[in-house]
Amino acid sequence: MAKTQNEVGRRREDTTPAFAQRAAPFLVLFATLALTLSLSIYSANTAENREKVRFESLAMRARTSVDGRIRSQILVLRAATAIFSREGRATKADLRNFVDRVTSQDGENERLGVGFAMAFTAENYTERQALWRSIGDAPVPPKPSESSVNIAMVEPATPNSRATIGINVQELPDRLATLQSAIDTAAPTATPPLSLLNGPSPSYTEEERRGFVIYVPVYDGGAIPATVPERRAKIVGFVFSPFRTAQFFERLTGRGLPPELSIDIFDGPPDGPGTPIFESAIRPARDETADMQQNYLMRICNREWTLRILPTETFASQGSGRFVGLVPLLGTVIAGLLFSLSLAQRRAKEKADLDAMELAREVEERAMAEAEIRRLNGGLEELVEERTRALRLANQELEAFVYSVSHDLRAPLRTIDGFSLALAEDYGERLDAEAQDYISRVRRAAKRMDGLISDLLTLSRITRAELNWVNVDVTATATEIAADLVRNGLVGGTEPQFVIQSDMWAKADARLLVIALENLLSNAVKFTKNNSNPRIELSCTDGVFCLKDNGVGFNPDFMAKLFMPFERLHSPKDFPGTGIGLATVQRIVQRHGGEIWADAKEGEGASFWFCLEARPVQESVAVP
Repeated sequence: MAKTQNEVGRRREDTTPAFAQRAAPFLVLFATLALTLSLSIYSANTAENREKVRFESLAMRARTSVDGRIRSQILVLRAATAIFSREGRATKADLRNFVDRVTSQDGENERLGVGFAMAFTAENYTERQALWRSIGDAPVPPKPSESSVNIAMVEPATPNSRATIGINVQELPDRLATLQSAIDTAAPTATPPLSLLNGPSPSYTEEERRGFVIYVPVYDGGAIPATVPERRAKIVGFVFSPFRTAQFFERLTGRGLPPELSIDIFDGPPDGPGTPIFESAIRPARDETADMQQNYLMRICNREWTLRILPTETFASQGSGRFVGLVPLLGTVIAGLLFSLSLAQRRAKEKADLDAMELAREVEERAMAEAEIRRLNGGLEELVEERTRALRLANQELEAFVYSVSHDLRAPLRTIDGFSLALAEDYGERLDAEAQDYISRVRRAAKRMDGLISDLLTLSRITRAELNWVNVDVTATATEIAADLVRNGLVGGTEPQFVIQSDMWAKADARLLVIALENLLSNAVKFTKNNSNPRIELSCTDGVFCLKDNGVGFNPDFMAKLFMPFERLHSPKDFPGTGIGLATVQRIVQRHGGEIWADAKEGEGASFWFCLEARPVQESVAVP
């Protein structure tokens, strides 16, 4: 009996693993079906949410595109107000150049029309008449009883646009409130949807004339007055641009809007009926995606526009929900995918370990390289400091040498000049004409050598002198130097006409700046002495000074020698001098941290530009 019970127990232990093995496929099947069902439900919900997110993203992109298109036109109109801000003193050529420039820079604006409407009142009518006549050949509008806003110019100038010149838009009821709002708010203001003005050719249909107009107020002087009464008093006119909605938005849908969306635009808030502005040619889909409607309120130029966006058939055909049915099939390959992912994970870990080792090696090498760079930089700094000390010592020795030689040379020069003068005075009657000419040449050479020594000393002092920075009245200084040149008889031939710009100032060392201006002005006087109508101009633009004369000029091929000491581009017989003046000017300008350059043609005068501080490349004055 006991034996039978033991056998039954062993049979039960043997059948337990077999039952588990048999039941395992069913358990896996049920588990897989349950997992697949859960994944199907989850995938369906996820696909729906993803479609909503995709639609909202596309809708936001469409809204941004429409808003950016409108605002780019507003920026163009704001820029156009600059040419009319001074009492409307602008010509048709100014507006035409502006429109051409905008068109060439931005293809989106190639069809943009811009115009200017002048504001008349009974008080300013006489003054505005002259401005109107300066604009073009249109008749002057009649004097208003109170006020009027008449179209003065429109570009591009087509037969259609020219036909609107002179029209008083204030008399048009659909524009009067817009004009008043633009004046009071000092902001670009759009009209409600309306029928645009039509000219003789081409004749547009009523549908093609549907559109709106944006008006930007232009105030006297360009600044926006602080109060509404001041704005109404200082209004000069309006820069405006008409837009045909069909052309404007069809162009936008072709460039910036996705085909997955149907877009309608209404004038008014989302909860109101609204007036249609634009209806997309692509209509919305008629399926379950139609409930994804988005309404955006856009505030455009003091008006409320509603942007209504719906998905199209294209959007529905691109939806990810059509792949939800593949989830059951994917469940059968999960095991293979898990294996692939595990294998990929193992390989990725091995690669990560190798990358970590490589990165550690690179970090070590970089640390060693940085240490070597620091060592080299330390040696370089010592070398630079040593070279600087040597250069400073060499400059000191050179300055001392120049100063000593200059003073040692003056004594024998004065002796030569003194004995030559005594010889001429005491024995002049006994010497023939040739001997007296020799003595004169000796004295002239001595004086020329003395002048060279003086110029060298001046150049040496400029190098050593400490700068005393003050605000210098360049206009007064140059005027006084010019007067001294005339008063001291340094002007040969016809007295030149000095044209010196007013209110020129510079922060510089006053003493050195006087030396520079004396050299430049005396140089200009010297080289214009043979001109029957000499003229010398000194002006300043953005901190860059320009001295221009109509003298003999020079050959630009020898420009490199112009500022070198003792280098001369003309014969000393024709134009005497030491050849150090321009080198002195260059040294003074460089001491101030600036630069000097020149340009000329033989027989057509010369121009010298200089600034007393480093000038940025984008602000450099172009050399003609």
